[in-house]
Amino acid sequence: EKDWGRLIIELQNNEQALAQLGRVSGVRIETPQLETMAELANTCGAGGKLSGAGGGDCGIAVCFQEDAEKKIKHAWQNSGFAVVDATVDPAGVRKE
Repeated sequence: EKDWGRLIIELQNNEQALAQLGRVSGVRIETPQLETMAELANTCGAGGKLSGAGGGDCGIAVCFQEDAEKKIKHAWQNSGFAVVDATVDPAGVRKE
């Protein structure tokens, strides 16, 4: 349907559900750093969340507007996080 705004909202909902699961279970799924990354991404107009099973691997931000992408990169870098550019492509993940 290409409803990009809805996709971002659902990613944000997923992040909130994972945080709630961590609180209810007593198992911290989202590290403080991943929580910060998600909050910064969400503030910049993206869907920010942890990737994988949690516990501290990496965070992701999904956005569809170039200005949001620039804001996220700037916010993450200013907070000391490394940024890896990645896009969705039918060919899969590759290093350019």
